[in-house]
Order: sequence, then C-alpha cells, then structure tokens
Amino acid sequence: SRARNSQNMITPTIRLAKAVVSGSNGFLGRRLAYKLVSSGVSVFGVDLAPAPFIIKGYQHVQSSLDQAGDFIIEHLQGGGVYFHMAGLADGNECEKRPADAFVFNVELVFKALTICEHIGNVRFVLPSTGIVYGLHLNRPAIEDDPIEPGSLYTGSKLAAEMLVRSYVPDRISGAVVARLSNVYGPDASENTVLGRLMRQIPRRESLKVFDERPVRDFIYVDDAVEALVRLGSSNIIHEALVVNVSTGRGVKIGDAVEILAGLSGLPHDASDTSIGEMTNQLVLNNERLCRTTGWIPRIDLEQGLKLCFESI
Repeated sequence: SRARNSQNMITPTIRLAKAVVSGSNGFLGRRLAYKLVSSGVSVFGVDLAPAPFIIKGYQHVQSSLDQAGDFIIEHLQGGGVYFHMAGLADGNECEKRPADAFVFNVELVFKALTICEHIGNVRFVLPSTGIVYGLHLNRPAIEDDPIEPGSLYTGSKLAAEMLVRSYVPDRISGAVVARLSNVYGPDASENTVLGRLMRQIPRRESLKVFDERPVRDFIYVDDAVEALVRLGSSNIIHEALVVNVSTGRGVKIGDAVEILAGLSGLPHDASDTSIGEMTNQLVLNNERLCRTTGWIPRIDLEQGLKLCFESI
C-alpha cells in the first residue's frame, strides 16, 4: 500500500538531546522551544525579546546573535540541532524595508551558519516559504518544481536557502529547508489572512476579507512545529534536504471565513471580488515530509479554527 511504502522510506531518527532556537520568542519559535523542552530536549533560546517562558530545561539569552555566539557553541558542543526561526516574515515590510529584509532573512542566516561551522556536528533547520513556487500552479507544488523569486520576501528566503545548501556537507553535517505553507494559530500575525480574521472576532465585526477566491494550504501551528521537530530529529547527513511542510489540501479563503462565521455567530460579508474565477492558489505536496518522517499533519482546518476561536 502507499502508506506501507512511505513507511519503508522513513529516514532513521536520532535521539535529539540538545537544540538551539534563535528567534525563540516568535510565533513559531516559542512554540517550537516549548515542544522541544517538553520532549526532554535541552534547549538554548536566543531572542532580542525576553524569555517566552521559564521552565526546566530551557535557557535563554536576550541578545543579538553575534553576542550569543559563544553561548551557542558551548551549548551545542558535541553536536545537536540548530533551529533558525528568526527573520522578517512580513512580506509587506520586506517590500518597504529591503535592506532589513536582507539583514534579517539572509545575513542572520549567514551568522547562524558561521556559528554552527565552529561546532561542526550540527544539523541546521531553516523555515522557508512555499510562496517560492508562485501562485500559478493548478496542482500541489513539489520540491523539484521551478522556483520564482517574485518579491523581496521570497527572494530573501531563496537566498537563505542557497546559503544553507552551500554549507553542507563541508561546513555543517546536514540541513533541512522546510518550505512552510500558510501557518495559522492563536496569536498569528495580523499580516496573515486568518490572523486578520481572528482580530475581527473580539471586535464583533462582520467577517470580511479582500478576496475569498484564492486557495491556500492552511497548516495549524502545532502541526508545523511537530513537523520541524521530526525533521530536526531525522538523521539527515551530508545533504541539505528541501521539504514541504503542509497539509497537502487546498481550501478557499471564503470557506475558512464561513467556518469562523459559524463558530463566532458573526455575519459574513462576502467581498466584492468573491464571485468569479479563482485568482490564484498555493497548495504544497507533502509526500516527501511523509517519506522522511513517517508522519503527516493531523489537524484539519475546522479543528484548527475551533482551537483558535476558543483561545480568543
């Protein structure tokens, strides 16, 4: 069967004992750090903001990456996994501040890789974005599809991907580039479509988005974090593996609005552009994720939005 074949191709896993999470106070970073610590991993977090939590097994330094370099090297001595979660994830801000887009999305990755090079036996995990495939495919994108740096944001993420790949295997032992689909969850940024919708609910506004027609692949934050942990625990050496992290299922934005309208009891104002042909779609094939980890995301959109609603 397909499931059995996938199981036969699982990459061997290792016991993940030590990890560093840079950007450990961000939307994904703090959940990743907590998940790792809860799994018995000794975690060292780095962020310009204070520690996201105080818990046994978690150390934190509130500083720049430059200042934290020696602490990171000491923590990962002998080997471990470096999760680089820091960066400028707002595409609009990247367009307004191109120099910052380079500094936060490319130069920071270079600094993190340089630190890891001093240790040697380190696997590097970089979250990237599925937007690199563009919005024109009429099927789920696979990792070998052509890439399109159609904006400063995607260009900076692709530059970071190339940097990571250039460091393997001569400078670090292995790496994973995780191309994420649309991640959502409680406290998601307002620069995402579901994040904006969540903020309309406490204000008791009619739920509305600019365009309901686009199709997106929404993955709940806990599933995204689980995927990153499993990829970091995979014994990937001597290569930089690109993996889509997604549900593999497309949902119209308008359908997501309908789900939230049902949960909240708020009216749903159809946008002026909600009728007509679909404008674009971005769905990511997740078969490589399944082959690598033996796991696929579990939380469907209705479950995830219910969890978001209950947290408001």
